[in-house]
Amino acid sequence: MRCLKHVAEYRIKHFFHKWRHNVDRISLAHVVNTEGDVVLERNKAQRNAKRLRDELINSGYSAEQIDEYLAKKSEAQRANMQKAVVGLFFKNTDFNIIPKALNQWKEWVRSRKRVKENARYILNCLNHPLTIYFKKWKHEKADSEKVLDKLSKKQLIDKIVADENLIGSSKSRIQRMD
Repeated sequence: MRCLKHVAEYRIKHFFHKWRHNVDRISLAHVVNTEGDVVLERNKAQRNAKRLRDELINSGYSAEQIDEYLAKKSEAQRANMQKAVVGLFFKNTDFNIIPKALNQWKEWVRSRKRVKENARYILNCLNHPLTIYFKKWKHEKADSEKVLDKLSKKQLIDKIVADENLIGSSKSRIQRMD
């Protein structure tokens, strides 16, 4: 009971401390946005933006084109800011394990799919009666090329002559080789 009372008291203090901290931050932001250097910079930026807009209108752009461009740009900035805030939220809080957990989960799903595909392939190979002959046909050319790579040019010519002698068309080709 004493432990529960202590936890409740701590949580209440923590809540009010956070509330007070946020109130202080909001009041500081209000002061900064209504007085001082920030206001001067904002007003200067607004005057520059108005001058730039007038210059663009004078050079031939319509107000609708400018507004459309500004809307696209602000939407992109807003989306980037949202990504940044979400990234900071996940990296700088107790939720920093969530992206890692999601990545591990995605990798686990990928590996499970690979295992399923491999198991399906193995079962198909085991159950199909013509698998041996298909593999022999599929890999026969590669095996033949490996054997031929080891032979010299003279041995290759002798092999061609021997093979053509078997089929009976070597005389004309031998004459062309010389």
